Amino acid sequence: MLIGGHDNHLKNLSFLVGQEGIELAPAYDLLSTAAYRTLVYAKERANWPDVDLGIALPGAQTFAAVSRESVLAAGEVLGLPRQTGARELERMSRNLMTGMDRLETELRAENSSGRYPAAARIYFAGELRLVSVIRQIVAREMVARVAG
Repeated sequence: MLIGGHDNHLKNLSFLVGQEGIELAPAYDLLSTAAYRTLVYAKERANWPDVDLGIALPGAQTFAAVSRESVLAAGEVLGLPRQTGARELERMSRNLMTGMDRLETELRAENSSGRYPAAARIYFAGELRLVSVIRQIVAREMVARVAG
């Protein structure tokens, strides 16, 4: 929700099979699909933040309707004590923007390292553009919506 994953990629479950048996694989395919609904990408068809959530929260069907209360209420429905939910929401919100800054810095350094052929480098600007949209538009707004 904080980065704009609106198409419920958490339903993508896989299992690892090894000598120890079968275990749930780490989460994957977690995308900021809502970033593509911003003016930057969708132009006149943009509808960010009036984008449906992949899973509705209590009192919130769209990203525009998300509030701290709706997130904490969702946690309570799942059996998470309110104090724990508030603490974790604050931790994730605080770490998200710092992590996004670090990701952007790392991408810029990697992209300018010269380790990649010219054919690959044509995609670097698009990659950085997407990270910037997620950080500057989607994550910034969602962190502000759930701030304590």
